[in-house]
Amino acid sequence: MPRSKENSSLLGDAGEDVVVFVGHARLPQALSPAGMSGVVLVEVEVALSTGMVVGVTVGGFATRAEAVLSRIMVGRSLKEGVDWVLRELQHRYVGAPQKAVCTAVANAYDAYQRHLRQEDPRLPRTSSWGRVV
Repeated sequence: MPRSKENSSLLGDAGEDVVVFVGHARLPQALSPAGMSGVVLVEVEVALSTGMVVGVTVGGFATRAEAVLSRIMVGRSLKEGVDWVLRELQHRYVGAPQKAVCTAVANAYDAYQRHLRQEDPRLPRTSSWGRVV
């Protein structure tokens, strides 16, 4: 999927500090056209040293969500959790694919949290809502 100029990534410039975290979720069956997978894929590029989101890509049927997610997430830190992203997304992206996109974002955030725990097991375990579990 071609990347827009507005959603360009720093991945090439930031080197090893940037990691891509991926989440996916199934779309409602009514939105899955024949021959398509019916899955939304969200890739979030994060600079680990700061937690800053440097790029977002959305694949699948809900591709318009990419522009919305980019405006919400790029330049913000995942160290703040992800509940703010989900609230903004629910406010700005209304329709049947909304739940799948939110789930995919939460899954990408969970992958980010797992990665951080692997790097430093002393960190508290948190859910996709940023709460300690």
